[in-house]
Amino acid sequence: MTRLRRLVCVLAFAVLFWSCSRDTGSSGPSSPTPASPARRVLVVTHTEGFRHSSIPIAEATISALGQRSGLFSTTFCRTADDVSRMLTRSALAGVDAIVFANTTGSLPIPDLAAVLEWIQDGHGFAGMHSAPDTYHHAPAYLEMLGTEFLTHGDQAT
Repeated sequence: MTRLRRLVCVLAFAVLFWSCSRDTGSSGPSSPTPASPARRVLVVTHTEGFRHSSIPIAEATISALGQRSGLFSTTFCRTADDVSRMLTRSALAGVDAIVFANTTGSLPIPDLAAVLEWIQDGHGFAGMHSAPDTYHHAPAYLEMLGTEFLTHGDQAT
């Protein structure tokens, strides 16, 4: 199993586990949290298209998963300036994985090919919900995902 698939599986399991383990008032034993997380995850929530109202929930959930498990620390990439600065080959040197959390449109990554190469080199990537609605013009990105969002029907309100 590739590193990417492992990260996606771990994140999916962690979300499921976290949602099932909310505090119920019990004061039972808890697992110790390591002093310094083993991995660094960069969570990208900047959008250039539709902006989902669930982005703050995604940020809080991913951050809480890292804090509660002690497995990773979270850094957020929220603005176009953040994207331009944080998604470069040199800026990713200390990062273990990237999560595109509800991204849309063509993000202003200075060198998308270099970021895709960074992922190909074995770093983690997870694309949540609308990640396939990002970079429609970039076949290499869409090929990495294995899909592309085209449209969906009317949404209930």
